[in-house]
Amino acid sequence: ASVRNVRPPRHGLFSPAYWTEVHVGTRGVYRPLREFAFAAIYALFGPDSASFHAVSLLLHTGVTVAIYVLGLGLFRRRSAAAVGALLFAAHPVHVEAVQWAKNLAEISCGFAMAAGLLLYLKAVRMPVNRKGRSRAAIGMALVLYGAGLLTKETTLALPLIMTLSA
Repeated sequence: ASVRNVRPPRHGLFSPAYWTEVHVGTRGVYRPLREFAFAAIYALFGPDSASFHAVSLLLHTGVTVAIYVLGLGLFRRRSAAAVGALLFAAHPVHVEAVQWAKNLAEISCGFAMAAGLLLYLKAVRMPVNRKGRSRAAIGMALVLYGAGLLTKETTLALPLIMTLSA
């Protein structure tokens, strides 16, 4: 399927008929925010593949920054956090997800999970006298969790990761 063929389904992105209308022959995968992202990139920049790659690279950079900040909280040393973030950024396992425009869901999911975990940990470590900010951070983490779920099902693991890291 070409990005030029992206069209909204008659019943909308959140309809049970979504995959039978847009992706004939595909069953069991529901990723409406990925489709929306493809359509938005195409609407903003046209069919130029460089724009799709640029968005992937920006998201990967965002995940790398979140990994660095998480590393700071974990190791309490900038050098250790930088090494961890650099290993994450340059690891060969990420080449396919960053290079291939069709894998935008993997990077978006990673961003939602890393940023959501970062906000959650920030919220649970806030002093009691800052309940308003804590609630806002948890609310944003929940929004990222929801966005991640609508991007890729791997995000289901985030509550477990949050529980284990708190």
